[in-house]
Amino acid sequence: ALAKTLTTWNSADERLRGGKGPDLQDKEGNDVARKNGKDRGVTQRKGREGWWVRLYIEGRERWYRCDTKAQAKALYGRLKGEQREGKYFEKPKAVPFREIAEEYLLVLDARRKRKGDDQARMGRWISAFRDQDAATISPRQIGKVLTTLRMKGNKPVRFSGVSRS
Repeated sequence: ALAKTLTTWNSADERLRGGKGPDLQDKEGNDVARKNGKDRGVTQRKGREGWWVRLYIEGRERWYRCDTKAQAKALYGRLKGEQREGKYFEKPKAVPFREIAEEYLLVLDARRKRKGDDQARMGRWISAFRDQDAATISPRQIGKVLTTLRMKGNKPVRFSGVSRS
C-alpha cells in the first residue's frame, strides 16, 4: 500500500512540476501533447485520401489536403503562425475625406429639390481635411476648424429634428 501511495504521489508531483504523467503518454510510453496523441486541426476524412488540415479563416472553415501526416502538421503550424501574425485579417484601407464628402454631396443633391446648397459649407471642410484619411480625423482637428470658422464670423449650423412653424 505504501509503494502504491508513493507512486501516486510521485506521478502527481511530476505533473505539478510540468511533467505530463502517465495519462498523457502514447502506447510506447512517449510523452504526447494531447490525450491519445491526437493532433489539433489534422485529421483523415472518411472516403477521401490523404491527411487534411482544418482551419477557420475569417470565420469560414477551410480544408487543405496533404499527402502525409507530417506534411499536414507542418502546414497547420505554418498557417496558425501566419494567422497569429495577422496575415489573414483584412486591413482597413485608407479613405480620403474628400472622397467621402463628395459622395455625401451627391446623395444630398439626389434627395433635394435645390441642388448645391451644401457645396460652400462642405467646401470649407474639404479644404481643411483634403486627402487626409477619414479614420484619422480627431475631435481636436474638428474643433480647430470650427474655431477658425467662428473667428471669421461664421456661425455654426444647428440641426434639430423638430421643425418650428
